Amino acid sequence: LTGGDVGIPPRHLDFRLPEQMVRWAYADNATATLFLAMLSAIFPPGEDFFVRSVIHFRDRVTDPELRARVAGFTAQEVIHSREHDRLNEAFRSRGFPVHVPESAVALALKVLDRTSPRQQLACTALMEHFTAVMAEDILGSDEFAERVHADIRELWHWHALEELEHKSVTWDVYELIGTDGPERGRAAPLVVATV
Repeated sequence: LTGGDVGIPPRHLDFRLPEQMVRWAYADNATATLFLAMLSAIFPPGEDFFVRSVIHFRDRVTDPELRARVAGFTAQEVIHSREHDRLNEAFRSRGFPVHVPESAVALALKVLDRTSPRQQLACTALMEHFTAVMAEDILGSDEFAERVHADIRELWHWHALEELEHKSVTWDVYELIGTDGPERGRAAPLVVATV
């Protein structure tokens, strides 16, 4: 089975960002656009961490359907990173300080890298849940589509759709490998990821 067979197809999209992309791409508002740029900046390093945390347990996944879902998740996240790297470069060229969240995420991931692989996976499952909530919000109302500029709207909608397609993969792998205890194993990642 492949990711496509289980509803998590890797879409090899290549978004063409215009050379003259508008500066204030969300609601023609500097603050809102800065927030969107900062959010985009954390995706590549975050998604790389997500993939590593799941891949660590790949050999323990024996169910063919879950293996295919893990493969689909991994492929989608790698493509998300690539496309957001390109978007981040467009934001950077327009003067947005994307290096700030990139540095903050790099520091946070160094802390997470010191936790156990099981805790890293639990943190990933939590953050994937948070991302899925945002994706539902983006796709569930017309507000985002009406406010975000057409130059980047399709990229954000595509990313949100795929987050919803693979939102349960990390949790399912976490459930497969087991927790460190009924509450302890679930509470610690919440604290770590929130900080």
